[in-house]
Amino acid sequence: MAVLAEKYMKQEKWSLVESMTTFIKNDSVVPDILVKEAQINLWLAQKRLGKMNKKEVGECDFSGSTMDFRICQYALLEEFDLAVGLVDRALDTEQIIVKNLFEWPVLNELRETDSFKELVQKKGIIKPEETQLIYPQIEEIDETKCS
Repeated sequence: MAVLAEKYMKQEKWSLVESMTTFIKNDSVVPDILVKEAQINLWLAQKRLGKMNKKEVGECDFSGSTMDFRICQYALLEEFDLAVGLVDRALDTEQIIVKNLFEWPVLNELRETDSFKELVQKKGIIKPEETQLIYPQIEEIDETKCS
């Protein structure tokens, strides 16, 4: 289901993303890291739909998580200077995959900032080629049967 949610994010089908990530987030057998990913993607869907609760996002404690969750949190809150600072540290300590910086939809606005572009240039980072979905058969799903 997470792969399908990723497909819908890339297609900007935010209502579907919201539904799927809500389900994933509330599933009791889903590992903690996937719950956190679903939470970030749920907030992104809500942001795109104009109903994200900034207070809730800001109050979520990701201090015990890897830096990528805090980067996403700052990006959602449009605290881009804080996000870029964490990106810089995460790159130095290899706590984020470069490809993810360029592919995650939650970082779209961050990538457009001058500070992000300057960091990428300073670090000599080359934007990786877009990767294909891990499960190409997902592309063949009849979306009319998913609602």
